[in-house]
Amino acid sequence: MKIRLALGTVALVALALLLRFGDIPEGSTVLDREWNDSLEAGSAEEPAPPHGQESREATREPRSLGFAGGIPSDTTGSLLPRDFPADDPALVSRYYLYLPAGIESGRQWPLILYLHGRSLRGSNLSILTRYGLPARLQNDRSFPFVVVAPQLPGGQSWTDTGRLARLVEDVAARYPIDHTRIYLIGYSMGAGGVWRTAIDHPEMFAAAAPTAAWTPDPDPEVARALRDLPIRIDHGTADEVAPFARAEAMAEALERAGVDVTFSVYPGADHGELTRIYKEDDLFAWLLSHRREGQAR
Repeated sequence: MKIRLALGTVALVALALLLRFGDIPEGSTVLDREWNDSLEAGSAEEPAPPHGQESREATREPRSLGFAGGIPSDTTGSLLPRDFPADDPALVSRYYLYLPAGIESGRQWPLILYLHGRSLRGSNLSILTRYGLPARLQNDRSFPFVVVAPQLPGGQSWTDTGRLARLVEDVAARYPIDHTRIYLIGYSMGAGGVWRTAIDHPEMFAAAAPTAAWTPDPDPEVARALRDLPIRIDHGTADEVAPFARAEAMAEALERAGVDVTFSVYPGADHGELTRIYKEDDLFAWLLSHRREGQAR
């Protein structure tokens, strides 16, 4: 098991440059290089601009695209409200979509499915921007992922994992998604949904990261389901909502079962403090270091 203390960030801007230019900027990190390696086997790219010459596209305002048929015009670098029609009001039917700048370039892109916490349930999609990854994406036009952030209706839990899988499939059919780099992350109640979804659909994801979850009991069936899925568990030692000991017990059980598990410990951090993870870059660099083997692009 890899145990790590949370001590700072890596530069996601370097990752964005790698996505745009396919080169390794001076001063880049080991994880940047892993990301660059993951691109080498990818789809064809346009020639990179000369070093030091800023891309005009990088300086533009978010732009509208007539990209995916049957839905409104898309805008890159901002949160887009979208519908996933359902007959039952208890089902997930609204979500935010984020498209990175450059998505029309022909390259395939990684996708993140993000599940929010309990307090953001309801019918007002905009409350998802209060904290978590959608809060970051309000002002981050260079985030190098497609992001799908659904909202749970009031009173519901992240239990319908089949619907979440169908939502990911729907978005992946509309946009140039690299199916070897689909990731699953979530906070608090959403992290509980990460556990359920990862256990039910491990073949869909390249890596999963539950943060501040009420962690399920260690079970051999869980370990068997996750045997091929890298897991990163983020938890604060002073979490007053979801006990740290449960996360620690799960990390130890997965490690004994041979699962690729990273246990990120935040000394002294309470439940709410872990929302800071999404403001930093370390988690996203960790995601990019993993690719799902055997999946078609």
